[in-house]
Amino acid sequence: RAITAASIGNRPIGRSSFSSSTTRLLSTITPPAQFYVPKSERTLERPAFQIDYMVGETRLARNSRTCPTRDLNFTNVQWGRHKSPYRKWRHMINLFRAAPFQRLLFPDLACIAGLSASLTFFNEFLVTGQDALTMISISPATFAGATTAISILAGFRLNASYGRYREGRQYWSVVNTATRDLARQSYLWIANPNVNTTNSELAQAQIRMLRMCQAFPVALLFHVNDKGGHHNMRRRSKAGEAPFKDRVLAEFRAELEDVYYYTKHDDGTNAMLQEDLECIIRIKAQGGNAPLEIITCMGDIIGQCSRHSENPVHPVYIHQLDCQVQQLCKALGSCERIVKTPLPTGYSRHSSRLLFIWSHSLPFALYPLMGPWATLPTSLLTAYAVLGIEDISVQFEDPFDILPLRQYSDQIFDSIQAIEEGFANRTKRNPNTMKVKE
Repeated sequence: RAITAASIGNRPIGRSSFSSSTTRLLSTITPPAQFYVPKSERTLERPAFQIDYMVGETRLARNSRTCPTRDLNFTNVQWGRHKSPYRKWRHMINLFRAAPFQRLLFPDLACIAGLSASLTFFNEFLVTGQDALTMISISPATFAGATTAISILAGFRLNASYGRYREGRQYWSVVNTATRDLARQSYLWIANPNVNTTNSELAQAQIRMLRMCQAFPVALLFHVNDKGGHHNMRRRSKAGEAPFKDRVLAEFRAELEDVYYYTKHDDGTNAMLQEDLECIIRIKAQGGNAPLEIITCMGDIIGQCSRHSENPVHPVYIHQLDCQVQQLCKALGSCERIVKTPLPTGYSRHSSRLLFIWSHSLPFALYPLMGPWATLPTSLLTAYAVLGIEDISVQFEDPFDILPLRQYSDQIFDSIQAIEEGFANRTKRNPNTMKVKE
């Protein structure tokens, strides 16, 4: 009988229910990862991201014309191009490859073009000069007021959606800051001779906390984006292909294994890290909240440090560590709010209906002014200008589908690795700097 990831969700969730065979079981259930490239294998020929290069611009590759624009983190070079006085010419060159144009091309612009052509044919060839009163048109003066109102409505829609985009970016900034602080404080106050005598249990707790800090953005990424940022992954499975949920779980498992196996430790520490890894993967396989599980494990580690029988961590330091975990919990809840609560659907649908009626009425209002030859191009340009704003606002409304979350996750991993290596190098150069002065 075929086994899927959902079929193993009947066992109770808990550390006691895990065994060393859990990861092997999940490995047999889920297919191998197809999109994630391990950090040690990334080269120019095999990059972490598939990039689409346009004239003077870069973005994540789009697998279809309906995909939105997904930018990467800006560098100084990209900022220079972004502010270049030649940017308008470059943008016009890239017009036909731009996501808003390709997304609106069909059905919106195609329908407006067909309607304009049909209207012109009817008025010019089917209606004679004696039947001028039967020509189809709308008063341009009456339509002008509606155009102004529609433009303002599209602007309000864009502002509301951009607020959600800004919030999503700010909460990921909170995750970035909190994980860095938590990693730094873990090195300062857990298993630090300045605070307590070096103890193997506290040293293991410190390493577990560092790996949790690196695993949290990965779990959050897969929590707020069901593809885990692998936008080229298909939802529909081909014949003989694993279900979508199992393919996502394979990418999730591959990324977490890269986090936990990137640095080698002693056997005892590796066993505890393996237990944490199995716990997170199992929660994800059961459809649970993996980021919340990591936050719970972080709290458990802090509690163990505070209750250590020989060298408990000082309550002041415990409070500081817990404050960073609270920041992660707040960011998780805020991201879930953005994902689960769109703009009021009545407002969005009403705006969409009005824009549809306005854009398809546009040729009738422009025909008396522009005539048979200019009605079609003028209708397309005007509709593209306003509908493009509305389409961009729809993309902004779901920020976790267009933000470069994978880059954010990799940057957090690299930052914590830098903190870990920095403390290790300082200890090697001068071991006495970490000791308490008598």
